[in-house]
Amino acid sequence: MRQLLILRHAKSSHKNDKLADYDRPLAKRGRRDSKRIGDWLNEQMLCPDYILSSPAARSKQTALKIAKRIGFDKSRIKWDERIYDSNNKTILKVLADVPKEAECVLLVGHHLGLESLILNLSNWSDIPAESKLLPTGGLAWFKTERSLSELNKKGDAQLVTIVRPRNLG
Repeated sequence: MRQLLILRHAKSSHKNDKLADYDRPLAKRGRRDSKRIGDWLNEQMLCPDYILSSPAARSKQTALKIAKRIGFDKSRIKWDERIYDSNNKTILKVLADVPKEAECVLLVGHHLGLESLILNLSNWSDIPAESKLLPTGGLAWFKTERSLSELNKKGDAQLVTIVRPRNLG
């Protein structure tokens, strides 16, 4: 059974309006929420053996904070430009490049691409009814019998839960 952890970057800062979207860092809340999600992953004993992330500043900082919290060697994180400003099809191509031996993969990215992936893989009945499907710092946990390169439609993976930092205390 493979596991796919889909994490939207944590809350970013908007203090410097001269920064390009790509370069926006995490806000104080984003740094705190990254630690909360990392702690939750440890509590669930969900230790990814492969992490891939958008290299945009806020995603990169989120991935690095999570890696530190769970004891994952940060030099092993795969940075993939395709994840930034992507859509469902692009993210599926990124996942197809994950080594076949990876059993638990953490994907760190951005709102629209990740939500479209979650909606593509899930049945509406699986999705919790809350204001936002995947808020900043939110994590969707999927299980699948398939390799990640085979994911492409509803039912290919089972949504276990969606975790929101604000619900972690």
